[in-house]
Amino acid sequence: MKKTFFDFFPTPKFITMPSAGLSLVDENIFFINLARSKGGGLVLKNYAEEQIPSMAIQNSDIKNPKEIVEVLNNFREKNNISFIKTSLPDEKAFLFRTTIPKMSLPEIREALQFKIEENVPLMANEAIFDFQVLPWEDPQAKEIQVVVSVISEEVVFNYLNIFKEGGLKPLLFEVESQSVARAVVEKGDMKPYIIINAGKKKIGIYIVDRGLVQFTSNLNLSDNFFSSLTFSHKEENIRYKDEQAIVYARSADTERVLKDEVDKLLAYWSSFNPTSKAKIEKIILCGESAIHPNIKNYFKNYFSFPVELANVWVNTSSLHGAVPDLSFEESFKYVAAIGLALPHNT
Repeated sequence: MKKTFFDFFPTPKFITMPSAGLSLVDENIFFINLARSKGGGLVLKNYAEEQIPSMAIQNSDIKNPKEIVEVLNNFREKNNISFIKTSLPDEKAFLFRTTIPKMSLPEIREALQFKIEENVPLMANEAIFDFQVLPWEDPQAKEIQVVVSVISEEVVFNYLNIFKEGGLKPLLFEVESQSVARAVVEKGDMKPYIIINAGKKKIGIYIVDRGLVQFTSNLNLSDNFFSSLTFSHKEENIRYKDEQAIVYARSADTERVLKDEVDKLLAYWSSFNPTSKAKIEKIILCGESAIHPNIKNYFKNYFSFPVELANVWVNTSSLHGAVPDLSFEESFKYVAAIGLALPHNT
C-alpha cells in the first residue's frame, strides 16, 4: 500500500496553532516563530538564519549530512528550538490535479493510491503522498478535484534523518511551493495568481487557485541572471556581425528561458481551465531575489499581468499595527518559513 505523509507524521491538534517554521534552502536555514498577540492575532516572536556549508546540499540533494547535522545542532541550541514544521524541496516533488467521485477523506486516500502511478514516475512502494481537496463551487456536484503532492520515500527520510540527528522534531513536512503560497496569498482569497519565488540560484514558478498550488515549475539560474537581463523583444531579428553582438544574442537566449517556462505553465493551466474565471489576476514576486531592480521589469516587459511584490505578512497581524522586527527586504528570504509557521488547516 502506498503511504501518505499522515502515516509518518500523524497530525496532532496543535499543528493548527502557530509554531516554528524552518526552511532549508540549498545554502541557508531560515527560521520563523510566530505567537498569538493579546488581541488574538499572529505576530513575529523571533527569527534566525544560518549558512550551510557550501556544497553540503546540491540541487536539493543532501551530499554531506554530517556537516548539515552539525549546523542544525548548533542552530537548535542557539535558538532554543525543538518542534518544527519544515518544507521539502519542490524539485524533488511531483504535483498533479485529478478528479474523483465525491467521497470521505479515508476513501479519497484509498482512491488516490491508484492514481499516483498514472501521473508520476515513481513505483508504488517508493512514494509518499499528500493531497488537498479544492473548494468546489457546486455543492451538488458528484465529483471533486484534488491536488496531490508526491515525493519519494528516500527523499523524505533523508531530510527526516538530518533533522532528527540535529535534535529537531518535525511535526509536519510540506512541499515548499505550498508553504510559500500560504504566506503570500491572503487567507480566503480564491483568485488565480502566478507566484514567482526567486532565490539566489533557482526560481520557482507556481500557479495558485482557490488557495492551493496547482502547477509548478523550477529553474536553476546563474548567480548574475537578473543583473544581465537585456529586456529585448527583437533580438531574433538582429544580424550578429561581431563578438559583442554574439554575446548579446546568448544573453537574450538565456533571458527567454524564464519567459518560455512561464508560458509553458500558463498553457498547461489554460488547458485545464478554459473559462474566463481562470484568468490569472497578477504575478506575485517573493524570495530572496524578489527585490532585485530588474525582476519586476522583466515580468512587466514580457507579460500583461499586473506585477507586485508580495506582502509576506498578509496573514499575520502586521497589517493592523504590529510591525514585524524584520526589514521589508530581509522578509522575502523567510517566505517559506513564514508559511510553515502559520496555522495549518487539516
